[in-house]
Amino acid sequence: KINKKLPMMNATQYLDKVQQGIPGAMDNGARVDWMDEILQTPFNQTYSINLKGGSANTSYIASFDYTSNEGIVKRSKVDMIYPRINVVHRMFDNKLKIEANLNGYQRKYDIGYSNDVYQSALIFNPTSPVKDENGNWTEIARDMIFNPVALLNETKGENKSTNLRAYSAITLIPVEGLDIKFLISNETYNNFSGYYETKKHKSTTISKKNGYASRSTARNENTMMELTAQYNKQFNNSHNLNALAGYSWNKWNYQSASMDNYDFPSDDYSYNNMGLGNALKEGKANQSSYQGENKLIGFFARVNYNYKGKYFISASMRHEGSSKFGKDHKWGNFPAMSLAWNIKGEQFLNNIQA
Repeated sequence: KINKKLPMMNATQYLDKVQQGIPGAMDNGARVDWMDEILQTPFNQTYSINLKGGSANTSYIASFDYTSNEGIVKRSKVDMIYPRINVVHRMFDNKLKIEANLNGYQRKYDIGYSNDVYQSALIFNPTSPVKDENGNWTEIARDMIFNPVALLNETKGENKSTNLRAYSAITLIPVEGLDIKFLISNETYNNFSGYYETKKHKSTTISKKNGYASRSTARNENTMMELTAQYNKQFNNSHNLNALAGYSWNKWNYQSASMDNYDFPSDDYSYNNMGLGNALKEGKANQSSYQGENKLIGFFARVNYNYKGKYFISASMRHEGSSKFGKDHKWGNFPAMSLAWNIKGEQFLNNIQA
């Protein structure tokens, strides 16, 4: 609920202004609490299922969550689904480990109203009926203040989005201290949005749109592959060496499309038959689409060495190529080095980068 409402006049207080002859104050014969007309007591619910198990070599975790939350404004609601599964399997005396993970969410919410609904409910004449004697919405168009219940009921729409993340990795330990790992991951985001204003909406009664529709889609995908070899060894309890070498590949792709149209023959089509609107045929509607893609490839290596935990040296090198780089500079080298020591509590660090 709204914990603190704005101190707006109710119908009785407004009628006092009418009787006082305040300019612009008019008694239209009804007694309406517009906030009560648009607000609701929301009902929220959450359900969750979790599973865990496995054997000596295999373990898994799986979960599924569903949440449904209504808002305080009527026709406002969000539904969310969260699936997740993670499996780890080991074999050959733990020399080989396989991991797989899948998680994400699906979200859906109504977009059947705008911020104008709440604003109009605050300032609409509390003596105006919701509908007139002919069953039409009461409007005060001259003041550009619109019937909030009409705004709420003469629109329909939804927004759906799905985000799915998949990850898999294989780790091999052929000899003690050496880990070879290959991983691949993909994250995909899809979004759909559709919106419609009927022939009884203010966009028709005021702006003569005769039914207005819009819809849009978007897709964003990120794919990555990486192969690394890491060696970690200690010699004579004094020398510690950690070396890493690898290759990585990334690709991002983004696509979107949107359009709107108006002047439809019927409200039955909503935003599901965009081509029927006459505005598109007359060149008055909007359409757009876009796609973008870029890639990043890298070879990298890093060496860390310390002697008895007192003297440290680290060096790294990345050789990267990107589709975002200039035509004659698609590849670049990025070296870095640091030296440090810790003797009797005195520390010193020197970074060298290029």
